[in-house]
Amino acid sequence: MTLTRMLGLLGLLVGLALGLTMAAGQVQRSKRHKVELIVFGPEGYLGAKGCFGKVVRDRDRFVARRFRQGDGSAFKGNFEPGGDDLKVDDKYLGYDLRGENKNVLVREWDRDSVQWELVRERIIRQEKAELRQCFRVKNGELKGWWIGLGPLEEVKGPRERLILVKDKKDAAEFDWEDPKDEGR
Repeated sequence: MTLTRMLGLLGLLVGLALGLTMAAGQVQRSKRHKVELIVFGPEGYLGAKGCFGKVVRDRDRFVARRFRQGDGSAFKGNFEPGGDDLKVDDKYLGYDLRGENKNVLVREWDRDSVQWELVRERIIRQEKAELRQCFRVKNGELKGWWIGLGPLEEVKGPRERLILVKDKKDAAEFDWEDPKDEGR
């Protein structure tokens, strides 16, 4: 076998190994562990709204849906944490780059309108230290606006639409936890 053929065969084997490694990574990414995305009112869990509910997709929008015991609200694992995009129920939380629509929109992935900045800060409320986690728009005309909660709706149970708010004091707070994770 000539040196050229041996190098060609070696290149083919390296390419095949690289392709299999990348394919395994894609499978791993698609099987990412999903958890619940919990939303609180601007006052956190000690505030008037307390833990409002779980974020779910409702057709063309996202809502915080209050769950009550016995209403079929078992753990669904619909949120994929990580990165600077938010994916709930296999769709991305996004926004209108032009700033005309102030709702948090259901989007397919794109580079600009689904990017969020996670802002974490330690605060003291009622003499207790808490970690406040909020999401802020990263691009477009509404850059710097926050995810907040809209007015209470009683359609199909209590829910509040996720909207964009200008002031940090009106921002909703978020937490995500896996009820199967007993180590926390």
